[in-house]
Amino acid sequence: MLKKALQELLEIFNQYLSPLGVEPRHLGVLWLLRARGPMRQVALSEAMRLDRTTIMRLVDDLEQRGLVRRAPDPEDRRAHAVTITSEGLRLLQQARPLLEAAENHFLRRLSPEERVTLRALLERLV
Repeated sequence: MLKKALQELLEIFNQYLSPLGVEPRHLGVLWLLRARGPMRQVALSEAMRLDRTTIMRLVDDLEQRGLVRRAPDPEDRRAHAVTITSEGLRLLQQARPLLEAAENHFLRRLSPEERVTLRALLERLV
């Protein structure tokens, strides 16, 4: 049941985010970088629970659009740190109302009380 709900939710998010040209996972990378600051790709991979190849593709996508940048990691010159850019921060601001609208669309069949209950239950799980 949860998998089916997740699939529907991702379809709705993708539909609402399409004007921005990003997917929910792109936003996940940007939110993480905004919250934690520059991170190595390995740390991004671990934090998002995605394999390194997927993270590389996501960072490549974001870098091509100027939403993140890679720079030598000051603590380890062999590694690169990924940093969110001002364009990336701007995109997060643009995405917020779209994500809220998508969430409201997904939850439209639930009463306000049921929404509160669902949120509380999900917070206990994750």
